[in-house]
Amino acid sequence: MNRGMEAVIQVEDHARGVALEAGSRRVITGQGHTMERIRHIHSITKRLIIMTTIAVAVLGAIFALTFFFNQRFW
Repeated sequence: MNRGMEAVIQVEDHARGVALEAGSRRVITGQGHTMERIRHIHSITKRLIIMTTIAVAVLGAIFALTFFFNQRFW
């Protein structure tokens, strides 16, 4: 193998190593797609919990008001 070919192989190996290192650094620091997806799912879950709580409270209030005004508890 000639010197030029060796240099090309070394440059390719170095570039591949840098890319792998950068990719692992992104995952470790939380900048990868996985962490972004987890944050998105977490925010959707929080919104669903809040909306469900509000819906149950509103329906409970409506039921309590109709129950009160119909005087079924006397």
